[in-house]
Amino acid sequence: MLLDMFFAPRDSAKYPPCGMFTIGHIISSIIFILVVVISVCLTVKMSEYAINKLIRVFAIIFALLEIGKIIYNFSYGYTYVDAWVPLSYCSIFIYSLLLAGFGKGKIRTVGYTFLAVAIYAGLFFMIFPTTSLMLHPIYHFLSVYSLLYHSSMIFVGTLVIIKGFVKPNGTNFLYYVLYLLIFSVISIIINSICGSNLMFYTQPYNMPIEMVVSIYKLSPVLYTAFIFIAYTALYLLFILTYKIIKFIKEKKKNAI
Repeated sequence: MLLDMFFAPRDSAKYPPCGMFTIGHIISSIIFILVVVISVCLTVKMSEYAINKLIRVFAIIFALLEIGKIIYNFSYGYTYVDAWVPLSYCSIFIYSLLLAGFGKGKIRTVGYTFLAVAIYAGLFFMIFPTTSLMLHPIYHFLSVYSLLYHSSMIFVGTLVIIKGFVKPNGTNFLYYVLYLLIFSVISIIINSICGSNLMFYTQPYNMPIEMVVSIYKLSPVLYTAFIFIAYTALYLLFILTYKIIKFIKEKKKNAI
């Protein structure tokens, strides 16, 4: 019974989707955000070596869970590209954990940079869960996985910025754009061949922002360019977060 609930197929009449801005969505998001805050407080004094080991653990866990997600989709016949290919903007989090955890030098810096920028993508999902919670009940494997995944994006990124593992500068911005461009080009090519919507480059699936939908209706090409620019602009939020954290640190230091 519990397994049936946890791994129920999509559009199950017996186990309807949680939906957006429902009690289940709001309560679960608040709980996961509180866990993030507590986790940051508990780990902020850890050394870079210890945090790097933690990032490696995250990388392995989420890689395995992503494989579990693929197995789930194939077991129910959801074999279309969007259902299983890990190429959304948030999917880059897994690859970045691997780069930051197991890479060295510039490779590690690229990983750290994306982790710092991706905080807001994770936060956006917690507010607007346009995928899993719109398809599954809150207690479903994919709903729990998505909430854990995106809250971890917020946790790891915040920790990376607080600890100063990466700083916003011209070089790191270039790393971020080139890194993003690689995934974008691959996604757009696959989308053009398979008619998929990887990284939301084809159309604004369940997008709750009317302006974005209007841009798509005006021109799909303009919409794709807008999405890439929006992903790039997240770097500005990284700069803002870094400056706020730096200001708080300096204020605490001067107060001592």
